[in-house]
Amino acid sequence: MKQIEFFGEGSIHKLEDILKRFTSKKIFLVTGKDSFEKSGGKSFFQEISKNFEIKIFNDFSGNPAFEDLQKGIKIFKEDSYDTVVAFGGGGVIDIAKSINILSAQESSPNSIISGKVSITKKGKSLIAIPTTSGSGSEATHFAVIYVDKCKY
Repeated sequence: MKQIEFFGEGSIHKLEDILKRFTSKKIFLVTGKDSFEKSGGKSFFQEISKNFEIKIFNDFSGNPAFEDLQKGIKIFKEDSYDTVVAFGGGGVIDIAKSINILSAQESSPNSIISGKVSITKKGKSLIAIPTTSGSGSEATHFAVIYVDKCKY
């Protein structure tokens, strides 16, 4: 699917219509810990959760480590989510993208991250809602994950 961008004041209020257009029912929501509540994201998603089943994942560090990624993939695979929504800064968006695409692969995440194996399958629909500026993670297909303190 082609990347579509919505920006400007009030753009967040288009999310429910976008999710309906994707025929989303079960959402895997990746957020920061404190920033989710402080930004108003928590109350916003509580409101739209009346129409969608939402699982929140925020059990990871600011610079997502491989172990964080493994936790996220395990939780993601436990249920049949049809959409991934990332609400936060660059690290949040990076781990959401990584969970989404790596959970769809037959090869291990480690073999893909290390470059031994290529990505062969698409992930689920992904919506990135950046709450910071500067990382640009929402605009690229790249993501950063740390393996043994090395950046991949």
